[in-house]
Amino acid sequence: EFDVVDLRLASTFRMLGFSLLMVLQVFILISLSMPIFIILIVPTVLFYLLILHYFIPTSRQLQRLTSVTRSPLYNLFAETINGTTSIRAYGVVQTFFNHFCSKLDIQVGCRYFSLIANRWLSVRLELIGNLLILFCSVMAVFSRDWGTATAGLIGLAISKSLDITVILGFLVRNINDAEMSIVSVERILEYRDCPQEASWKSSKGREPPADWPSRGAVHFQKYSCRYRPELDLSLRGITAEIKPGEKVGIVGRTGAGKTSFALALFRIIEAAEGRILIDGVNIAKVGLQELRSRITIIPQDPVLFSGTLRFNLDPFNVYKDHELWTALEQVHLKQFVEAQPKKLFYEIAESGENIR
Repeated sequence: EFDVVDLRLASTFRMLGFSLLMVLQVFILISLSMPIFIILIVPTVLFYLLILHYFIPTSRQLQRLTSVTRSPLYNLFAETINGTTSIRAYGVVQTFFNHFCSKLDIQVGCRYFSLIANRWLSVRLELIGNLLILFCSVMAVFSRDWGTATAGLIGLAISKSLDITVILGFLVRNINDAEMSIVSVERILEYRDCPQEASWKSSKGREPPADWPSRGAVHFQKYSCRYRPELDLSLRGITAEIKPGEKVGIVGRTGAGKTSFALALFRIIEAAEGRILIDGVNIAKVGLQELRSRITIIPQDPVLFSGTLRFNLDPFNVYKDHELWTALEQVHLKQFVEAQPKKLFYEIAESGENIR
């Protein structure tokens, strides 16, 4: 979107202004050569606006459909390449081939209709241009009898009317490009106006103690939260106390709100009512960076980034090597890392493909 705004938007509007001036130039020159042509300007403009009324919204939707259907096709292609071994092992090559052909048909269909829409536009613009050429030619014959125009002016009017089809098509496409570029501006403004997270740092004088949380006592006081303002509460009026050193399991069916507890502790979702105290400190008053850096979560789905093992263990370069070795030993991975040539600087492929 920024690429469109920074590089293409100004160029698009420059070309739009240029094409508008070209259309005005043609109409003015023909009108000066044949004043009777003025009576055709209003019907021509109205017919042209009617064409734009149908073409531009249709073209915009077709372009969006083309983009939407292109992504699943590329994703399926990438997944197929990555899973070639499994696909062949389970004998589902034909199934994936049929699935790919189905998505390809949808994508090509959208592209085909986009081409048809452009052809529809071309036919109608050629109709406008040919009618104007016909009118200028007929008027040229009568102007000769009436003596209202010279041969030079008649030739100028006809030569300019021959260009009207190309110029009108150029104008339509520039209007369409300008509208699509404005969509990029709207998206950037939408992201700019998105609700922001709370402050990253605690306000001055309200910083938590340096050793917070030292005990690990968690207290929910009539806590309620929701994922978005328009949704129902995911947690409603929760009051609970977890004492230091306790191990508590939360059991419930899917959608009961188990994940919401973890998200609430990290303030990924904010409280609608009530509060959460950790060691007596209201986490709503603590900066997000300070809160999230002092408590830990073990996710259900582990994630590894491409880079060294040390980077994955300590991305901010806070801990010393012996502390990392201690952590590896505690999770029974020390022997595996010691067996690697570069040890802590062992390069990990994306998603840990080379250590499975």
